[in-house]
Amino acid sequence: MQRFRLDLPADLFGAVLPVLTGLDAVPRTATPHGSGYLVEGDVPAGRVHALEQRLPALTRGEGTLESEFGHYRPVRGPAPSRPRWDHDPLHRKEYLLAVARRVTARAER
Repeated sequence: MQRFRLDLPADLFGAVLPVLTGLDAVPRTATPHGSGYLVEGDVPAGRVHALEQRLPALTRGEGTLESEFGHYRPVRGPAPSRPRWDHDPLHRKEYLLAVARRVTARAER
C-alpha cells in the first residue's frame, strides 16, 4: 500500500472522492488547506499510476499528488500475474538450452 497526499481545489473535492474509492483508495483525512483540501490516505501500489494519469483531468491541472510506501497488505482476490517473456528457469533443460544459445550467439559476434 502506498500512502498518498493529494492537494486539490475545494470545489473539486466532491468529484475526486468517488474516483479515489473507485481505485480502492482509502482517504484517511481531509483537511481544509488554503483555498483547497489536503486529502491523505492509502492506495494500492498498483493503482497509483492510474491515479496519476487521471489527476490532471480531475483537478483541471491544479491538483498535486505525493505518494510513498506505506505498508504491506495481503492481496485480496487472485494474485496478480503477468506472462513470462523469456524462458522459465523452472523448466531447467529448456532454460539451459536457451541460455547456452544466447551465450554462444554473443561469443560468435
